[in-house]
Parts: sequence; structure tokens; C-alpha cells
Amino acid sequence: MERIDIRLSKIKPLRIIIPMAIAIPVVTYSVYFTDEFAHNEYIKYWIPLLDIWGVYILYKPIMRLIENRPVITLTKDYLETNDENVSRKYKWAEITDVVIGKDDKNVQDLLKIKTAGTTGTTDQINISPLDKSPDQIKELIGKYR
Repeated sequence: MERIDIRLSKIKPLRIIIPMAIAIPVVTYSVYFTDEFAHNEYIKYWIPLLDIWGVYILYKPIMRLIENRPVITLTKDYLETNDENVSRKYKWAEITDVVIGKDDKNVQDLLKIKTAGTTGTTDQINISPLDKSPDQIKELIGKYR
């Protein structure tokens, strides 16, 4: 029980990445190499732009899966969060409260970390796309705290 890394779930982003990665070449092929769109010349000008946009949209989730960085790291001494290239490390002594709940729209699960001291801040991290459920994360935090 020295260190636990909680990472992004690989299944949730793949539900979007795979269909989109299949759709881009299929749509491009059907526009340029079938007779279905032969009468519409304008769509042939838009498809390369839509392909570039689709690859741009896919780039960030694919890179996050390849990096496979831990989003939450728990040790006996500290809790570390890595959210959107912002890394924060909290010692257990400075944490006053850890709350797991829903956001205002009741869509995402959030980990709220309240700290004491001179900063006295509350940081929030979206834990919905992680490989552990909110209940499992709450249990792990309880063990390490």
C-alpha cells in the first residue's frame, strides 16, 4: 500500500475514437470514389477541411491515451493530481476535506479538495473518465488518509 495511480479509462474515449476514426476514411472514400456524390461538386471541396477537423478533434484524446499519465496519485504522505497538464501535490496534513459529488448540472463526478493554511483553496477534478468509480476512489482516499 505504498502508491496507487488512478489513470484515465481506456474504454470511454475509445467509444468515440473508433467510430470517428472509421467514419473519416469511409466518408472521404464515398464522396470521391462513388457515384453517390458525383453531382455535388461543393462537397468535394469541404471534405478535406472536415477530414482535417476530424483528425484535430481526435488528436487530444489519442495523445492522452498514449501518455497514460496518472490523474490521481495516492501515497501515505500526499495526494497528487494531474489535470490538463497542471500538477498539484497536497500533503495530507494540509487537506481539510475531500468531497466526491456531482457538478451543478449533475453530469460529472467531481473530486473537491479543500486545503487549509494561507491559500485555503478548493480545487476540483473531474473523476468521471477515470478507471476507478467514485466509490472506489473515496474508499482509497479513506485508506490513505
